[in-house]
Amino acid sequence: MFNTKSRLVAFLLCFFAFSNTFACDLSYLQLNGVTSLGGNQYQIDLTYCVGSGRNSSRYGADQNSAAFAFKLEGNNSTFVSYPASFVSPNTGATYSVDYQSMPDWVIYSNYTNEWWACIDGGCGPVQSTCISFSVVTQNLPGKIVAGGAEAANIIVPPWGCNGQPDMEVNLGNCLGRTADAGPDQTVYVGWAPAQCATLSGSAAGGLAPYTYAWSTGATTASINVCPSTTTTYTLTTTDALGCTATDQVTVTAQNVTCGNGKILVCHSGVTKCLAANKVQQHLNHGDYLGTCTNKNSVVAYVDEDWKLVAYPNPANDQVTVEFGEIEMNGELNLFSMDGRKVFGAQVNGWDAKIKVADFPKGIYFLQYTNETISQTIKLVVQ
Repeated sequence: MFNTKSRLVAFLLCFFAFSNTFACDLSYLQLNGVTSLGGNQYQIDLTYCVGSGRNSSRYGADQNSAAFAFKLEGNNSTFVSYPASFVSPNTGATYSVDYQSMPDWVIYSNYTNEWWACIDGGCGPVQSTCISFSVVTQNLPGKIVAGGAEAANIIVPPWGCNGQPDMEVNLGNCLGRTADAGPDQTVYVGWAPAQCATLSGSAAGGLAPYTYAWSTGATTASINVCPSTTTTYTLTTTDALGCTATDQVTVTAQNVTCGNGKILVCHSGVTKCLAANKVQQHLNHGDYLGTCTNKNSVVAYVDEDWKLVAYPNPANDQVTVEFGEIEMNGELNLFSMDGRKVFGAQVNGWDAKIKVADFPKGIYFLQYTNETISQTIKLVVQ
């Protein structure tokens, strides 16, 4: 290891004499994205470019890196994994990990007189030769520095290209990045005004502007969804530095249809199957969509042509009488089989209750009457 390091430093010092170049504007380190892997580990996606250009002594050939390196700074960050080697897309030269001086440094080199950006003896045209790659770190570094571009010394400041900011990427703003997909919601399948939900996403803690990507493929901050089954949606936000954060929101889908275009509504502890054009009136009155949540709830399938409903029927204690799907004002009477009125009351509202515990067992007739309607149903008292 000592011989390898000595050979590397000697090679770098030889090239350091030519570090006054005109191609540093073509050399840079670029951050493409940061992804949290859990356990305080992060995948950092980067692009590293070395420029080929002209200097005062020679055209191009010395505008290359015989070795280059990447250094982590801040937050006690160390490398977990990194590429074992790079291959120049321009020259085919292979740069392999030569020496890792410390946990926060990884150094790559080539000793076969091959060049990263140029063929030995000259470069042309003036260009950048770039490679994209990913590293994994323990803890998110505050900064990643590239060293060695343009044959500058890589292990002491000013790194490569005379310490230009283009050779550094600042990841400090990735700390504390958050995404918010909004609160969980419920939609009601079959009832058009409530069968869709708007999901409003947001991002914080990074560098604006942000981009948004939902698991549906949508790329706007807010989306409208109409799931037929309960679905969880994932929002990924990315800030201007490429730092990402994710959040999820669940939309519960409750099917409230009950056949023939009707909708289930819970009314006074009773689940009713109502015509769609009657639902909003019930909701305005304080009823809610779907089945009732109490364990003793009753499903009463209400016929549009039959407005009077009594339950339980047969009854032995108390009967609840409902006047269909509209609020009614009128007179409610109960008659025995021989025509005697055993109960009578003026009613004003959705329903009424009749105590039948003291009535003799038998068949009765329940009649509702107002100015425009008169209906009678049979009631059995047990």
